[in-house]
Amino acid sequence: MPGYKTRILLAVPLVITLLVLAACSSAPPGPKAGTPAFFWQAAKETWAAKDYMKTLDHLAQVARTENEFTTDALAMRLVVNAGLVRAYMDLAENYETGARANVFKPMPLRKVSSDYMKQAEIRALDFGETYLKFAKAAANQTNYKLDFAFPAADMTEIREIKKIVAGSLPDEATMASVERRKIQQSLALSVAAAVGAPNDIAKAQAAFASGSAEVPRETFIMAMANNLYDQATLFSRKKLDNPQRVELFVNEAKDALKAVKESKETKSLVAKLDKLLKESKER
Repeated sequence: MPGYKTRILLAVPLVITLLVLAACSSAPPGPKAGTPAFFWQAAKETWAAKDYMKTLDHLAQVARTENEFTTDALAMRLVVNAGLVRAYMDLAENYETGARANVFKPMPLRKVSSDYMKQAEIRALDFGETYLKFAKAAANQTNYKLDFAFPAADMTEIREIKKIVAGSLPDEATMASVERRKIQQSLALSVAAAVGAPNDIAKAQAAFASGSAEVPRETFIMAMANNLYDQATLFSRKKLDNPQRVELFVNEAKDALKAVKESKETKSLVAKLDKLLKESKER
């Protein structure tokens, strides 16, 4: 009898395991590997994991063909790239300021600044190329959907940056931490601007209460035009000094503004674009 009971008890876990496996096997399969739906799901997962370069890669795979996710993928690529450009530009400026402050050993700080400028350039060029594709793919839509959760970010001051701008080169772990936080903050601001709430994180978070946000066409395009202006400044004389690219981004921003009703804001942006273009041509 004891042996019989033992066999029964040992059999119970096996039965439970078989039932669990049967339940799993009856669950609906995920998207087929290599399909747009597969890469779209992967992009959402890497976004949630804060692996933003992987997110860009997955979104690029989605947008390689025309499918139900193409426009949303291009829109999200713009937002992610804009946030990364801003983060890298800010970090480059922080380290360059630190290099000027450190009169005895400026080169290590300047090297970091140069590396961030290169990263900003790569992301800006990707943004410009993506915007051209987006403008063509989404020309007939009145609203755009950002089908990702609002990014979590600690928006408090990054105290280590004060030491950097004062001329101190942090250790690698601190540099990585500063970069990570700066990127997270810049992405949150990029998303906020895209939904018409620049510098207002609380308002932007409310727009994503359902897990995604519907953005009116003019609101989104205006945000992208502002991003194009910011990226044009990256190629100005005081930074990368590439007047051809300044002109390229300025013209792209002006083309974007054609889809936006004229207002005080659009006039102000056009004036800034014209000024930047004029300055870049003065030699």
